[in-house]
Amino acid sequence: MIHKYTQFRKCYPNELGEVYFKITPQAQRVAIYINREGRISVTIPHRCPFHDAEDFLLSKLHVLVAKRNAIEQQRQNRLIQSPINTRLHELKIAPAPALGIRRSEGLVIVEHPPHLPPTAPEVQQLARSALTEIYRAEAKAMLPLRTNALAMQHGFRYNKVTIRNTRTRWGSCSASNNISLSLNLMQLPDHLVDYVILHELCHTVVKNHSNDFWQLLDSTCGGRAKALAREVKHHAANL
Repeated sequence: MIHKYTQFRKCYPNELGEVYFKITPQAQRVAIYINREGRISVTIPHRCPFHDAEDFLLSKLHVLVAKRNAIEQQRQNRLIQSPINTRLHELKIAPAPALGIRRSEGLVIVEHPPHLPPTAPEVQQLARSALTEIYRAEAKAMLPLRTNALAMQHGFRYNKVTIRNTRTRWGSCSASNNISLSLNLMQLPDHLVDYVILHELCHTVVKNHSNDFWQLLDSTCGGRAKALAREVKHHAANL
């Protein structure tokens, strides 16, 4: 008999592979989850027979496999592939005796030993960390200066600019007109970087997204505020 607080794994011979189960009194119904790595988890109410939960899981086989394949495709699309040229740097992944990072003027090389291919999680994690630091350095060097230039051009006043590694929003403006910008803006083309900065500068005047705000933003963007907002939203999927 399975204890009502049991957690365990079971490996299936079909495409499901390994599945994680959790029996808990808090659950009201059988629920299936897939995390960002494609791992399948099933939560089961402690009064539900396991074979009923398993039948429910297997009834969703094709849907789960399709979703996990989509997650794997997204993961492949997020792989860092060498070389990457940013505004001021070049990132390469190259073979070497040991795992590590080597830096020279404008060049960052992520080195990996022969037994670890460039797609290995350890190599990708190191490459992603190196790329984040490149974006951070470039953001700190460029975004405050660009914010100041756009503010002077359009007559805005703000307090200060800070750079953060935010992944849910490109920027924000506080009640005291402090502007925060994501270092991930360095992944965007210049015209969208300017749009995000202008968006936050407009919030120094209008603190909401009312018609007054969009009219003000439109006046700084040549009447293209909504079109640029849609373009930025498309890029958000890659964060």
